[in-house]
Amino acid sequence: MDKLVSVIIATYNPNIIWLEKQLNSINNQTYSNIEVILLDDCSIHEKYLDIIEITGIIKGFSVRIYRNDVNLGSNKTFEKLVNLASGDYIAFCDQDDIWSDVKIEVLVNEIENSPNTLLVYSDMKIIDDNDNVISNSMSTYRKRHVFFEGEDLFKQLIYRNFVVGCTILVKKDIVLKSLPFVESMVHDHYIALFASCFGNIKFVNKPLISYRQHANNQTGVFMNVSNKKDYKIVRIDSFNQRVNDLSNNIYIKNKQELSIAKKWGINRKKWWQDFNLKAMVNMMKLKSCDSTTTFFELLFARVPNFIFKKIIYTIKNRNL
Repeated sequence: MDKLVSVIIATYNPNIIWLEKQLNSINNQTYSNIEVILLDDCSIHEKYLDIIEITGIIKGFSVRIYRNDVNLGSNKTFEKLVNLASGDYIAFCDQDDIWSDVKIEVLVNEIENSPNTLLVYSDMKIIDDNDNVISNSMSTYRKRHVFFEGEDLFKQLIYRNFVVGCTILVKKDIVLKSLPFVESMVHDHYIALFASCFGNIKFVNKPLISYRQHANNQTGVFMNVSNKKDYKIVRIDSFNQRVNDLSNNIYIKNKQELSIAKKWGINRKKWWQDFNLKAMVNMMKLKSCDSTTTFFELLFARVPNFIFKKIIYTIKNRNL
């Protein structure tokens, strides 16, 4: 019998039309052994859950629906979902995308036929609010997005996430081992980084979902950044917190990489706060950590805030 896949969905104030399209695409999966678990994170209007249950959108697979008593946020909600899952594999699901009918079947075949692979992920199409295709690949939509695969991807993942959660299929035991999720990281980034410490990550060069790009997405280019103060908090302080959190995780053994990342992060903060020649020199020495970010910060740390705002606006609108 095919191994069980748990499709886990965290919802919060969803657009019901988009959610129904997502659920229909799950119902249409060609893979036969799936369970669906939906956990609402205390939405303001929770009656949509009754609509889902009454209409029975998903008819081909078992469905369980739960609701948080208080709003926990996506990380804690997905933690609860992982613990509710019964499957050998877990597929993380957003509330507003559309999956290819063969998504689960393709990903299961890839992970089953790849020795020591703990996690597989795919490319995706980008669609707008009306399901129109904006791009046929994330790598063409965001010019700097590069897909990596293989073992020892910790160095790449500590600086930049390239694994989008809604494209993931991962072995449940590795996700359980990773709990609780690090608060300073989004769950998909943390799971991919954690899995990279123990085995192979494989990329499937096919757009197996249609990812809906809209104003309320939780991720995006310079998300929550519009000025220099935002940049420091979101890009520099959060990175340093991430490194500290990972350093305290007993399962993360890549101490040398963490030490290098910590030095880079400390010097970034010093340079961003004030002109510091030593910090600038140290950033250049450690530019291999993330050369694009290093040169960006060296160039723009000293520009006036009104100019910086225009730079961020331009980057966001060009999806660089």
